[in-house]
Amino acid sequence: MCDDERHILRLVQVNLERQGYEVAIAVDGRTALHELKRRPFDILVIDADLVAPTTQEVLDAISVLPAAERVQVILLQKPKDEDRPQGPGGTGPIGPLPRSPDGPPPLVLAKPFNPLDLAALFE
Repeated sequence: MCDDERHILRLVQVNLERQGYEVAIAVDGRTALHELKRRPFDILVIDADLVAPTTQEVLDAISVLPAAERVQVILLQKPKDEDRPQGPGGTGPIGPLPRSPDGPPPLVLAKPFNPLDLAALFE
């Protein structure tokens, strides 16, 4: 999971670990990329508003990793703001999400969210 808001990371980590999931956390895109390159993941939960590198840059970088087609991406996004550029279909401030044609479609979860709603997306 990658989010620059540490309280969100901790809340999600505790709730998912209680449900039996192994959770790796990153407070920025650089750390997330390092972890994603180090070992395979089934799910990437990532804040849609990361900077340096941006969320889009992280997604572009992981799209070329060997197991990228198996990674389910879940974007955490603040409610739509008319002044922010939106992605396709108003899904967030990023461009089209890179994914393998055989991979699962990206999912979007609006902030604030209930950690149980996030866990429900894993099933």
